[in-house]
Amino acid sequence: MRVVALLAIRNEELYIERCLQHLRSQGIETCVIDNGSTDRSVEIARGFEGRGVMRIEHLPFKGYSDWTEILRSKERLAGEIDADWFIHHDADEIREAPRPYKTLVEGIEDADRQGYNAINFKEFVFLPTGDEESYEGTDYVREMRHYYFFEPKPLRRINAWKNTGVPVGISSSGGHKAIFEGRKVSPVQFILRHYIVLSRTHAIAKYAGRVYSAEDLARGANGSRAMFKADKLNFPSVKRLKELSLDGSWDSSDPWRRHTFLKGAPGTGKYARGKRLLKRFLPRRVKDELRRGRLPSLPAAIPADDANRPPAPFIVGAPRSGTTLLRLMLDAHPELAIPPETYFIPRMLELGTVPLLLRTRFYRKLLDDIRWKDFHLDPERLRGALKEIEPFTLPEGLRCFYRLYAERFGKPRWGDKTPRYSLHLNTIQSALPEARFIHIIRDGRDVALSSKSLQISPGDDAVMQAAFWLRYLREARQQAGFCRHYMEVRYEELLTDTTAVLKRVCDFIELPYSPEMEDYHASAGERLDELADRYTAEGKFFPKEEQLKIFSLTSSPPDPSRIGVWKKEMSEEDRQRFEAVAGGMLRDLGYET
Repeated sequence: MRVVALLAIRNEELYIERCLQHLRSQGIETCVIDNGSTDRSVEIARGFEGRGVMRIEHLPFKGYSDWTEILRSKERLAGEIDADWFIHHDADEIREAPRPYKTLVEGIEDADRQGYNAINFKEFVFLPTGDEESYEGTDYVREMRHYYFFEPKPLRRINAWKNTGVPVGISSSGGHKAIFEGRKVSPVQFILRHYIVLSRTHAIAKYAGRVYSAEDLARGANGSRAMFKADKLNFPSVKRLKELSLDGSWDSSDPWRRHTFLKGAPGTGKYARGKRLLKRFLPRRVKDELRRGRLPSLPAAIPADDANRPPAPFIVGAPRSGTTLLRLMLDAHPELAIPPETYFIPRMLELGTVPLLLRTRFYRKLLDDIRWKDFHLDPERLRGALKEIEPFTLPEGLRCFYRLYAERFGKPRWGDKTPRYSLHLNTIQSALPEARFIHIIRDGRDVALSSKSLQISPGDDAVMQAAFWLRYLREARQQAGFCRHYMEVRYEELLTDTTAVLKRVCDFIELPYSPEMEDYHASAGERLDELADRYTAEGKFFPKEEQLKIFSLTSSPPDPSRIGVWKKEMSEEDRQRFEAVAGGMLRDLGYET
């Protein structure tokens, strides 16, 4: 009997050798599907060709985990490969037949003889029992001794099926069940050892930066993983786990319904699913369609009323140097005005939707939050302009604010630069469909060094610094799946290949390229003089110190020598700990490790 495991991998260097060795010892052949690995996973798999690995497929990586596409590729391969049985397999799994069978293939053969064409696996999850435990680089199957029985519902893991010649679907169930006509599941349940993470560092590396496809999230899949936070990681104590028996028996009493370590301490309630997941990632249109029982089309078409509005760039992402530099460059364009950081838009958009209260609340938030000198706007002038908007809405109020700011400098178009709006892409997009997000990304190791003085800094721990950097990348990319227009710019390329990057940015926001953007200091100085003349004509005093503060010209131009400063200033130990968590993301972005 020929049994083939369909094994999808992406950066599974810690698992794949042990997994392939086990499958070979169990009489199972393996078809490996590589989803763009950047570590040694494929190299290790090639070492097993002709020794268990019968085929290596390559599935391009899209920048996010598209689990549905991976499962569909397995469905396709199951229809192409000549085998008697198939197993949907992951690299962090070890599958066994129960006693008295000596190998997995022997157990499958017996189920086949008895007339069954599908097999369910009982899932036993092995975890470290404390933050200091690490099984990386060890024989984790032999060393890890504590587990819990995971069964949210009965017969949840029907992962092995007979090739009966009829189509088999696994994507509709998220890979949990093989669904096909005439399925007859064996009453004998097999064993699935799930070594889901091998250490605290590995858990953060595995989940902190992983982005999931918009389709998967819309279907409700991977909710807890998509909302993973490193500071919420909490392994269950050894007292709550079962210990592996020497006689080979398994304790399936007291099944767990959820993976509590992904959601913080036990007993904290629902953490990632339902309303909190929808609130964070899904725009209002998508939420409305899901409530009606429809799977939304992604991305959404721009509403007809907003189709003719010029694109509005929103610069988000890396704080300090990255976003500030691009803001100054775009602000120097003759047609575009980019104000200093605003901060207040997400809070305004959460004020409510009662029309009679919108204007009053909008006024209050503007008066409370806006630093008027930074935006050169007279509060009374803005108030008068807002009163002319009928019917008044928050989006129109925001557009009025930006428009007045741009007019102050004689510009026809406006944008925004606020780094932390990377956490609010969907909120802004739902209110301002013309928004186009430019995400500035910087080498995480340089970010770790420069962010130590920031109030939001995660501190000196290299692991948490890496998790912090990954979290902001992940959440922006996660929301970008529901945005119409999103692009990423590496800060290092903005410094070293400025013209090419600015041309790409201009194409993205439908703006003709202007050489003035690269001479932004001179252009800004000219506009400052013009602004000072206007203030003088109006009888207002506009000191030079205030000008320099407003246009962020107190600092010297960016220094390309600061690229890769981590090589000199980061200790070797911190570098290794940072890359142990974020190495995969660094390689995906083209940074050296």
